[in-house]
Amino acid sequence: MHDIKESDWKTFKPLRHEALERFCGRVLDEVAQIGSNQTKSTHERYIAIYQLTGERDREIEQIFDTLRRSTAIMQICLLRVQGS
Repeated sequence: MHDIKESDWKTFKPLRHEALERFCGRVLDEVAQIGSNQTKSTHERYIAIYQLTGERDREIEQIFDTLRRSTAIMQICLLRVQGS
C-alpha cells in the first residue's frame, strides 16, 4: 500500500486520536450497559464484559496500534467501517 502525503499525514494524526477516544467511549458505554443489566447474574455480566473487551481489543489493535504513513489508508478505511 502507498504512503499518504505528508500534509494528509499531519491532518490524520490528531483525527486518529479523536477517533480512538470516541471508540473507547463507545466501548465504555457498552460495558456500562452490560454491567447495569440486572436481568443477568453478576457472573453472566462479567463473562459478557470479558468477551466484549476481547473483541474490542482486537479491533483497537487492528485499527489503532500501528501508526505509520504506510498503514494510514488501511486505518482510515477501518475507521470508516467502524463509523468512527
